[in-house]
Amino acid sequence: MLSFYLRVTHKAQQRDKKTLEQAGQLCPKQYFARFLELLDAMTDTTIRNCIREVAAFRLSADSSRQGTWIYYFHGTKINEFLARKSAGFLAKHYSKLTIKCFKGKSHCENTLFFPWLMLKEFDSCLLPGDHG
Repeated sequence: MLSFYLRVTHKAQQRDKKTLEQAGQLCPKQYFARFLELLDAMTDTTIRNCIREVAAFRLSADSSRQGTWIYYFHGTKINEFLARKSAGFLAKHYSKLTIKCFKGKSHCENTLFFPWLMLKEFDSCLLPGDHG
């Protein structure tokens, strides 16, 4: 996984035509220039740190954590199988769980490109009242 992200980031930084076309399918046009600026600023160290930390993170299956509220947001575009697998793990181990699927969206698409939509979702979860 690490080598994939390093390779793709390097190709985008070099403005490889095929890589940019594929990235353009994931990123809304109005944000594409900013997306490239972000990629241009990324170092190999940053990429390694991000991937290692994400890959190392594990939720506990410890039943003593059942008082914890979990809010899991995911998309259906790219890695849908992993998103469903994660949702299944959460449903099995956490009783206080809200799962929200954003159809047609990729991983973190709303967070990166439409943060006001995610803020609305977070408000509905975090403001006093019903948590599910």
